Amino acid sequence: MDSFSFLGNSEINAMDGLYQQYLNDPGSVDRSWQDFFKGFEFARKSYGLSSGIPEILDKEFKVIRLIEDYRRRGHFFTRTNPVRTRRKYFPTLDIENYGLAKEDLPAVFQAGTEIGIGPASLSQI
Repeated sequence: MDSFSFLGNSEINAMDGLYQQYLNDPGSVDRSWQDFFKGFEFARKSYGLSSGIPEILDKEFKVIRLIEDYRRRGHFFTRTNPVRTRRKYFPTLDIENYGLAKEDLPAVFQAGTEIGIGPASLSQI
């Protein structure tokens, strides 16, 4: 169990109430919460609060989704049946269907670890 697991069990409104109380008077909350909110304030000032997911992280998840869909549906797109041709399946597993583009092919993604090759370019994945 990690040292921040207690946060997942916290009531968000109660935690927000403690934070508002801390902002008004830091000494009015327990010392452990004072330390926690000091760290929170440090992170806000140092890194800001972004309104969205960084693009590279968003693309990492898109690549993982692509890998998972190949695992689930990739066999539908093969030509392994010697008796008859396989019907066409749509949508295809083209990278464009996942919000990726040809310009992303040389980019290195950590998602390569999902298939055992470690960080790799999209073209290798």
